[in-house]
Amino acid sequence: MSKFLTYRCDVCEKTSRINDGDPIPFCCGKIMQRLELDQCTDPKDAENSRFSREDDPCDDNRSN
Repeated sequence: MSKFLTYRCDVCEKTSRINDGDPIPFCCGKIMQRLELDQCTDPKDAENSRFSREDDPCDDNRSN
């Protein structure tokens, strides 16, 4: 399973999601900036953790 990275243009704020290892995208004549995921705030307890988003910072790909 490949990891996805999200980049944002500082000029027009367009976002682009690419596979890890692909070239960094350009927009408005500049290199797009990588967006970091927010710090994980989900409980570490498996009974309380349910991954609902693919880009969730707590998702370690064990739920797929």
